[in-house]
Amino acid sequence: MHSVSVIPSQSPTVSLFKDHREYWLERLERAPGLMELPTDRPRSAVQSHRRASHRFSVMNGVVERLDSVARGEGATLFMTLLGAYQVLLHRYTGQGDLVVGTPIANRDRPEVPSMAGFFLNLLPVRTRVDGDETFRGLLGRLREGLMGDYAHAEYPFESMVEHLGLGRDASHAPLVQVAFVHLDQDPCGLELEGLEARREWVEGGTSKWDVLLSAERRDDGGLECVLEYDRDLFDAARMERMAGHWRTLLEGIAADPGRRVWELPMLTAGEREQVLVEWNRTDREYPRDACLHRLFEEQALRTPEAVAVEFGEERLTYRELDGRANQLAHVLRRHGVGADSLVGVCMHRSVEMVVALYGVLKA
Repeated sequence: MHSVSVIPSQSPTVSLFKDHREYWLERLERAPGLMELPTDRPRSAVQSHRRASHRFSVMNGVVERLDSVARGEGATLFMTLLGAYQVLLHRYTGQGDLVVGTPIANRDRPEVPSMAGFFLNLLPVRTRVDGDETFRGLLGRLREGLMGDYAHAEYPFESMVEHLGLGRDASHAPLVQVAFVHLDQDPCGLELEGLEARREWVEGGTSKWDVLLSAERRDDGGLECVLEYDRDLFDAARMERMAGHWRTLLEGIAADPGRRVWELPMLTAGEREQVLVEWNRTDREYPRDACLHRLFEEQALRTPEAVAVEFGEERLTYRELDGRANQLAHVLRRHGVGADSLVGVCMHRSVEMVVALYGVLKA
């Protein structure tokens, strides 16, 4: 008699998940561990997940133009909004390698839609952002990357973290600290006899990520947006500015998606007014009948120990600068320098150069 050995073949499900795992191991190899967003307070050793939010909107005219940009690149509005968010994060952090999480429903199989249960999975979208690239170029690469991610979206996020060997850190979430959500359909599609459904905003108390940006299509075609954030890290004022910067980026992309990433406008109208006009109002009233060196002497009497001049590691207080200038002025006077005399100064930038100029005025 001959013995027969039966070798079980690998099941299609096991093989599929192996393909998913290999895809994500390659896709997320050496991914950045922490997104270095500017914060208002240092990150604590343990996250408290205390949440706050800021709501804002994007006008329908801007969204219509963004839809047109997306169609021109064979992309979706979601991809365009996500790309703009990645540009914002790149400009905020200076990082060129970004991972942004976005939830995916995972109800693409025919037997799943009618089932009750939580099928949501987190998709880590990794994109490399180059400031010299046009937004169109970035959007094309983002679209291509997302197509691959969608094909492997069944693989659980927790398994990715486990197989990547990412150590757990209680101060921040693993791999993904910033997320984006886009809802393009009416969430109130529930129709039951005798019941009327309407949408209500519910303010939660906890934050899963450092920052979560969600954008939902309104009936008028605009976007209703919410920035949820960890209030232990960020102040409300910073998040309000961040919302304004993203909205300005969207307007810039809608106007000209061919501009390079670093050229896209980000400052709001109020910030541009402050930077270009208010901060440049340097004119000040001063006594017209007083000489410059006399005004400096008066300042030295008011704040003798304040730093007057600094160059590298060397500093002089007002008292020290005035004293050295007086010594030089006496030497110049002994050499015949007086009113209306011309004195040439040939020196490198230094503390001594300031002493020399001030001493000539005194003489």
